[in-house]
Amino acid sequence: MEDASFVGIPRGGTVVLGLLSYVLGLDQTQIHPQDLISGPLIVVDDCFLSGARLARFLEEHPSPTEVVAAGLYAHPDLRTAVEQEQPRVKACVTARDLTDYAPEIYGDDYEAWKARWDRRETGPRFWTGITEHLCFPWGEPDYGIWNSETEQTDRAWTVAPPDRSLKAQFSGQRGSEGAVQVQQSSSGAITVPPEVFYTTFSDQVLVGATGSEECLELDGSAADFWTALVTCETISEAKSALRQKYNVKPKRLESDLRAFVEALADRQFLETEGAADAISF
Repeated sequence: MEDASFVGIPRGGTVVLGLLSYVLGLDQTQIHPQDLISGPLIVVDDCFLSGARLARFLEEHPSPTEVVAAGLYAHPDLRTAVEQEQPRVKACVTARDLTDYAPEIYGDDYEAWKARWDRRETGPRFWTGITEHLCFPWGEPDYGIWNSETEQTDRAWTVAPPDRSLKAQFSGQRGSEGAVQVQQSSSGAITVPPEVFYTTFSDQVLVGATGSEECLELDGSAADFWTALVTCETISEAKSALRQKYNVKPKRLESDLRAFVEALADRQFLETEGAADAISF
């Protein structure tokens, strides 16, 4: 270990390398050295999801030095692919294995789904799959989703609350639109299921369900109804908030709100303690 050099892939890898340096008692000359010493180069990252960051690093640093890729998380097939496709990578090791849920999610369409991803121009990568969602105190890894309209990869919503992510706190994401709202515990009759996430863009609310992969775009009164229901603890408080905004008869408001609740409860975007028609409006 004394003859090895260490480099962290920014920025998660540099955080992990800092922690690792204390555990291994590394000399400061071994960390991000200007000139590599005789031993192998240990390339550190917090996780290898598709291997894109590692692939780019190897392309940008074509040194003939032997490399060991070390991370906290990766799927075993990704580690195997790295070792097979990169001769100078003598080993790819991680502390924990990730599980690929894509076969379970796509079933008979799994091979076709994977082939579609492999044909897309998404840059270098070693592996394609869908793993557990990772969040670290220093930041949340970037996850890509395919935008069929633009024919390119977009960055998925962040899930970690901004106040629990250094990356979010110092990149201006705190309180910004596009960050997934934290679901608050509610003692009211209506709650948001744990597999449902929502985010606000301007005057619109986007609601997505991880189980059904369905997404709703709510605007106008529908967006206001959603916001009132998820931020108010009781139906009465939600109605009071809506009455301050809409100059309509109470019976009309109650009818529209009930219809909204029933429609979203049927599609499992909202949960009620009892049947929707039993909610006291």
